[in-house]
Formats: sequence, structure tokens, C-alpha cells
Amino acid sequence: MEFSLDHDASLFGLDDTTDQHQLKLNAANAFSKVRKALDRNNTILRTLTVRQFSRRKTNKYFIDNVTKLVQKDDKSRAIWPLIYADSLNRNNSIDQLILVLFTLTDTLWKDIKDNSLVNIFAELYSRVVGNVEIFPEMRAKLVDIIKDICHKNMTEDGQNLLGHLDAPRTKRRRIDPYERESCILSRGIPVINLRPECLVPPQIDHPDIPPDHVPKTSLRLSTDLPLAVVVQFSEAHGGRLGAVLGDSPMLKAMKVGRQWCWERQRDAVTQGATEMRTDAIIAMIPGTATQDITFVLRVGYWAGWEITKYLGFGSSGDMETTT
Repeated sequence: MEFSLDHDASLFGLDDTTDQHQLKLNAANAFSKVRKALDRNNTILRTLTVRQFSRRKTNKYFIDNVTKLVQKDDKSRAIWPLIYADSLNRNNSIDQLILVLFTLTDTLWKDIKDNSLVNIFAELYSRVVGNVEIFPEMRAKLVDIIKDICHKNMTEDGQNLLGHLDAPRTKRRRIDPYERESCILSRGIPVINLRPECLVPPQIDHPDIPPDHVPKTSLRLSTDLPLAVVVQFSEAHGGRLGAVLGDSPMLKAMKVGRQWCWERQRDAVTQGATEMRTDAIIAMIPGTATQDITFVLRVGYWAGWEITKYLGFGSSGDMETTT
């Protein structure tokens, strides 16, 4: 294997201090241990029988992990996002969940926590673990164990997990707008905390002129004309929208839009697709901080129309676009 300074600079810590580099190496080494255990157990589960499972230590680990999952233990923050990771194939997300519950020992979990990998564990897992195949008899047994623990722990999370397990088994689901995503926002998706300095209101110097009509001086052109958008960002992390918008009607409307559903359909048939990106939200960045950043959201027609009516816009105009 050959290395490249262009692609492997972070591996050698070229842009980090010695301490920062060591922390990254420790984290990478910790996940490497987890990955090896996942690969090993992924192979074992293909042929493992119920009789063999009853004699293994993993029996205890599995039961303990399921119990912690439904009781909102710290470990659940890393595991819960995997339950809804595959919106098109519920069976696959259950198999992915089983592999994690089957694998995470106390030692591996300590490595994950000590190296600050809890919040990104689900995304790391999704990138390195391929298909999970479980011996049918063994799969049925493990699902029964999960259900039994959920019934004994009548928590909200336990009931949500039961609902997921009891859904009809299908080879392919219809597009699911993630109706249950709200319950996992605090359990693994990176939290966004706006810095205090970002929340200071601006001083309004022209109270009689709408902000978009206030002239801004362009350093490039030396004119007093409003600056156009100079940067437009697309392909946002779709999985992070919930952390920004919460369980809001706007997010739900986005996830029944044609753009979002088309993207998820493409993900389902694209080999190697591991990262959910979306153009259902576009960021339009102006030339200076004297203008607002604009986020353009694409939502389903009927859901969007309901939101439009609810907001009761005070002005309207007829227009036709070609884009």
C-alpha cells in the first residue's frame, strides 16, 4: 500500500499538533478494534445456531445491550440512529441493529466513549459495514429476545422498538418520510449549538428601507448596488436536518417532497451509497455580512400549501419561472 501526502495528510498529522495527532490516532485505533469485531461477528452470524449462541458469552452481552437500549443508557445514543438508518428496507436496519447489539462488549464501548466517538458511531458504522446476513433460526431467536425485553421494560423507547420489529417484513418499503426520526435527535445526531456571538441582533441603520433594498458597496466593482449571491451550497447532510428543524411540519413537508423522495430512491439503487445527501435545502450566501443568508427549502406540494395557508402571507404576486 502506498501513501499520498495529498490524501493522507491527516493520517500523519501534518496539519495537527503532536497532541492532536495522537488523539486522532487513538480514536482511529479504537474504532479499528470495533470494526474488526463487527467484521468477525458479521461472519459468525451467517451460520450461528441457537444452540451455539446459548453457550457463548455474547448471549449475555446481547441481552445487556438490548436492556440498556430501551432504558436510555448512554450506549443508546450511539445505537438508536441505526434503527432508522435504512428507510427503504426495515429488515436491513433490524439486522444492522442485531449485529451491533451482538458485538459491543463493555471494553469496546469504553473505547468508543473514551475517544469521543459516541455521536459519530452510527455514521462510522454505516460506512464500513456492508450487508448483514443472519442465520434465519438465529435471527428469529434474537428478535424474540429483543421483544421480550421490550415487553418487560415498558418504556417509550421499548414501545418504539417493538413497533419497528412488528412492522410487516418486505423486500422493499415505500418511501418513508422518517415519521419516527424525532425520537432519535438526542441520541447520536450531532447537536448544533449556535455560539452566543451568532445570536446578537444586527443594528438596523435604515428603518424605512427593507434590508434587501439597502445599497451595499461592492469591493470588487466599487459601486453602490446590492450584491448578488456569491456562493450557493447544495448537497447538505440530510441526516442533520432534524437537529436544525426539530420534529417540525417544515421538516415533514420536506420529506414528502419530490426532491427528497427522488434522492432516497437513488440511494436505494446506487451501489456503495452510504451518506444521505440532499438538495431539498439550498444555502445562498451573500457577498457581505450586511445581507442575510437565504435557505431555500423544497417541500411536498400539498404539505407546502398547507403551511402557506397557515402562515397567512399578507402579499402575493403572480410569477412564472423556468428553473
